Amino acid sequence: MKNIVDVWIKTRCIKDKIICKNKVFNVYIIKDCYAKVIGNKIIIDDNFLKYPKNIQFALLYHEEYHLYNWSNLLKFIWNVIKFKSIIKARWEEEYNADIYSSKKTSKKDVISFLKKAKKEYDKGNIKYNPKTHPLIEDRINRVLNN
Repeated sequence: MKNIVDVWIKTRCIKDKIICKNKVFNVYIIKDCYAKVIGNKIIIDDNFLKYPKNIQFALLYHEEYHLYNWSNLLKFIWNVIKFKSIIKARWEEEYNADIYSSKKTSKKDVISFLKKAKKEYDKGNIKYNPKTHPLIEDRINRVLNN
């Protein structure tokens, strides 16, 4: 599977580096993809480069959380047991990624990123998946109250 992912990334993506306060993010840019983690790589949409820097950094730190924390199988299993739901466990990972990003950037920047994501959902540019992501309003409230 890893080889398939590597080939897909190498044939469809452009590798780039984005620097945020002396931190280097190695990213792969692809058209029509928004942001996600595949394997051990952060994949971003080509429109990402048009976003203000604060939104870029909030989104990158959000994805960095997934890169280093989602793979923790024991934590995920614990969340499934705790919430008695795979969906709620996935939502918890999204909330945690937002909070992580707000600590690395700011609450204001993460809320701006989430509002931008909401606009993209509303326009139909990215598909909202309620099985993996809680409502944007809930995510904003969680960031504000943490």
